[in-house]
Amino acid sequence: MKKRFLTVFSGALILAMVLVLVQVSPVAAMKPGPFYAEYAVEMPSQTYFCPGFTVWESWQWTESGLVYFDRDGNPIRFHLNEVGTTIISRVDKPSAQVTATFDYHATIIFDEDGNWIEGHASGMGYKINITLPGYGLLERDAGYTYMDSSVWYWTPNWFASPKEVEAVCTYLASL
Repeated sequence: MKKRFLTVFSGALILAMVLVLVQVSPVAAMKPGPFYAEYAVEMPSQTYFCPGFTVWESWQWTESGLVYFDRDGNPIRFHLNEVGTTIISRVDKPSAQVTATFDYHATIIFDEDGNWIEGHASGMGYKINITLPGYGLLERDAGYTYMDSSVWYWTPNWFASPKEVEAVCTYLASL
């Protein structure tokens, strides 16, 4: 009985000494950091081609969230929220306009070189949420989407249907 106890005790002691000598320390990554940004973009519309007048889009949004880093300080993942508005207006009559809103949450993943390789987004009114008098809610894009890094588009692409384009153009023409 004593011999068995000594054998187990000495085995445990040897194992403890080996573990002390061969300490494996965890790899320490940098702590996630917050970020915040504001954006404003104005451009000719790529969606609303209305007969008789040109349409202009003014986008304003904020982006906030956390960025995660590897142990070398390279970003490996973003968790973000974007909230903003888009003003769709006639170039010849800027007071004729429609305001759209968007709000979504996304995760963006980077490779070891810092290239954006994957993205997932979800939210109500992703990209555009337009309500027009007499037409109701148009372009309420919601749910889960995936960013295809090979073409740099969110899938599916968030373009308006021909019926929605016609409704916006008819509304803008009536103002």
